[in-house]
Amino acid sequence: MLAASSVGYKNAQGLKGAADAKATAIYSRAYGRDPEFYQFLKAMETLNGSFSEGTTVILSTDSELLKYLKGDGGR
Repeated sequence: MLAASSVGYKNAQGLKGAADAKATAIYSRAYGRDPEFYQFLKAMETLNGSFSEGTTVILSTDSELLKYLKGDGGR
């Protein structure tokens, strides 16, 4: 049974590696087409994964994240 489990693990790792490579290629193309949107997207992903409900955040006035949240697109 151990051998079948290690083959399954190897296959799963191969699939994960292929999926990661594809995701990296997609992000790379997106960044090349619209770097500003890509930066916004990454900032929103960071924001989504960083805070839980009820979290208080203090941002510097020159924070890129604050600029996006204020609506001036990071400019």
